[in-house]
Amino acid sequence: MTTKTCPSCGTEVPESAQRCKQCFHDFNETVPLTRRLAGPLVLLGAFAAMAIVAVIALTVILSYPTEQKILVDEATQSIVTITQYRTRRETTRVKFDDVKNLEHVERMGEYEIRAITKDGEMTTIERSEQPLEGAAENYASLMGKPLTMSSELTGARQE
Repeated sequence: MTTKTCPSCGTEVPESAQRCKQCFHDFNETVPLTRRLAGPLVLLGAFAAMAIVAVIALTVILSYPTEQKILVDEATQSIVTITQYRTRRETTRVKFDDVKNLEHVERMGEYEIRAITKDGEMTTIERSEQPLEGAAENYASLMGKPLTMSSELTGARQE
């Protein structure tokens, strides 16, 4: 006579038995698949979520610039912006001919010189906590462009 072992209590029972004689385990009962896979699936989901968060965090960290230099170059007649990221360097140029005017802006104790292009784009040339009126006038005369003095606090503009 062949026997089989009960998975619940370990008792040897005949192969033809439908229930264990000790613990009454039903041999015909199918174990739901979700019970056996629930733990590993939750763990797999947690690892996937951590991987997604890590990729997003790494992307954000690598997308912020580490350093930026701005040069108003008289030789090339352009404003050169060099932005250093962790993995690459980006250079942009704005020709003096594309600049419509310069703007000296005061806002909340910070001063900024901006070049406004004919397309309406703004390029920051210099930023400081000290007034930059003298530097703005020098840039305007170097480029041959009009200078606008404005305050974002009061909304006042002066050509």
